Amino acid sequence: MENIKIIIELLTASLSPVVAITVAYIAYQQWNINASKEAREVRHVSNNCIQPTANAGAVVERLTAFNVFSVNASIPMLEISQP
Repeated sequence: MENIKIIIELLTASLSPVVAITVAYIAYQQWNINASKEAREVRHVSNNCIQPTANAGAVVERLTAFNVFSVNASIPMLEISQP
């Protein structure tokens, strides 16, 4: 009977450290999964981004030649009447 009591006390005393180690292991695994997932997302986004071309300056020059970036100030404004 004394041997069973010693075993129960030993198991009871070791329960908290086992739980702590298990929780730490699960947290590490979650961190590792999230880090690798984030790295994959960064690679995916960088592969899908528009890469600058060698003739980007020429494209901007053509757009500005057509006044794409200018605003037509001759459009008449509508007057809003107050009730």
